[in-house]
Amino acid sequence: MTETKKGITRNPLFWVLFLIIFAASVVFSFKYFSTAFPIVNVDIKMNRTQALNKAKILSKKFNWGPKDFSQSASFKVDNATKIFVELEAGGKKEFVKMMKDGLDMPYKWVVRHFKEKEKNETYIKFKPDGQPYGFVEIISEDTPGASLKTDKAQEIAEKEATEKWNIQLDQYKLVESSKVERPSKRVDHTFVYERKDKTIGKGFYRLKIVVNGDNVTQLNHFIKIPDNFFKKYSQMRSDNESLAGAASLLVKLLYLLGGCLIGLFFLFKKRYVIWKAPLIAGIIVSAGILLENINKLPLAWMGYNTATSAQSFLINYLIRAFISFLYMLILYTISFMAAESLTRSIWWPYTILENMVQKQCKFNCCFWQNYSWISSCRDRHLDSYRNIYFYHQILRLVDAI
Repeated sequence: MTETKKGITRNPLFWVLFLIIFAASVVFSFKYFSTAFPIVNVDIKMNRTQALNKAKILSKKFNWGPKDFSQSASFKVDNATKIFVELEAGGKKEFVKMMKDGLDMPYKWVVRHFKEKEKNETYIKFKPDGQPYGFVEIISEDTPGASLKTDKAQEIAEKEATEKWNIQLDQYKLVESSKVERPSKRVDHTFVYERKDKTIGKGFYRLKIVVNGDNVTQLNHFIKIPDNFFKKYSQMRSDNESLAGAASLLVKLLYLLGGCLIGLFFLFKKRYVIWKAPLIAGIIVSAGILLENINKLPLAWMGYNTATSAQSFLINYLIRAFISFLYMLILYTISFMAAESLTRSIWWPYTILENMVQKQCKFNCCFWQNYSWISSCRDRHLDSYRNIYFYHQILRLVDAI
């Protein structure tokens, strides 16, 4: 009987250390996951269909353009506000309190009304519970309109906010006011109000109202974030992106170039390469990604440029989705091919020995791929079958590895 060398994975101490590291990792992840990736519970009571329908009603009520519009909707988050509050203004606790008190809502439904070849479009915002939370109507600079004085335009803006949007302007103070004359001689006024009684860190709760001519075309809640925060965060983000880029390049060099392409070259020379099954698997996975991109088409209309034709946008989107399909097909097929071929090259001695021992031992049942059974059968019968001595040596080598 030949004694087989034990590898590191057959040492009990290895598995004890492995379990200790595993348990420590679980505890660490459980404790610090919410710090690294803050989780906020948002009660979303409005779905996409309800948002689209309610936006239609509001558009008709306030006479927002364009006429005969198309619609698209997306549930969005104001990442700038979220990051600022979490990093500089109290963290997750303050972020949740801000939403609970109704001071600002970073999570919102945004519905877009647009029409091909028209500048005029409208974005309507809703809170997760379905309450209207503001709007932005974009109109052309060449659209004619009134030329009002600042005090008259401010009166229209404040009346709109209090009577139609139920905003208590006595809690705000005017901090910015500006106007601009358009080529059509229309004068547009912008008013920015700030909460007098509430702040968040070094940020301020603000309300922006825009009057184009004599019509209110924007009512938008936002947080004024200090400029120095953006500078600091941009530097932090730049460092993270540099590290991510270096890691991505390393993965491409080591895994794709070294592990897959060069590895497949040597495996091909030894005729270990399997390509049919990996190709089928790659097609299945890539087709799933293609279907996912097609399913996202209604959301893609949020980024449609109305200066181009809708047909052109659709064709370009489908072409990009198909190119993505081909890219993922090549990537996954090569990865699966390398993995399957490498597995074949490593485990072929077990397969050969398995078939020979089955014949020698005259087993009629299906072979159980259990290492202990192979070892037991080998110990009982291998010495009497000198004609498979060569495969026995290979098996010892694999055992040692």
